[in-house]
Amino acid sequence: MTIFKYAYNILLQMDTFVKDPVTSGNKNVIVTENKNDMISIIFNEFSKIVQDSQSLVTVGLSGGSMVGIMSDVISRLDQSLKDKLRLFCVDERLVSLDDEDSNTGAYLKVLGNEFKKQFVIVEEINDGTFFVRIR
Repeated sequence: MTIFKYAYNILLQMDTFVKDPVTSGNKNVIVTENKNDMISIIFNEFSKIVQDSQSLVTVGLSGGSMVGIMSDVISRLDQSLKDKLRLFCVDERLVSLDDEDSNTGAYLKVLGNEFKKQFVIVEEINDGTFFVRIR
């Protein structure tokens, strides 16, 4: 049996995280035995950051396999912490939210449409141009 080791790099860069800012030279790499342990560690770190913040916390999310991981982390937060989040996909594709290639759409499918207000959403206008909606 192969043991899968999950490694991730906590690079939470946000303007409200001023106590211990993350810089390119200050990286925290943690290796876990399984995905659930990884999610628990990310959740603990992430929830502390959001809880300690006195204002909105802006978080850039990656798509792909990270959707399942970060959706799990976000869904575990108390409602008061969820309400402090502003989320955006750093690698969003310029497609409608219901397109299978939309990373924001993938997050909303897992988290539910009630999270739509937390996302910075890139939308297509009929003439082929795009706009960003910030709530």
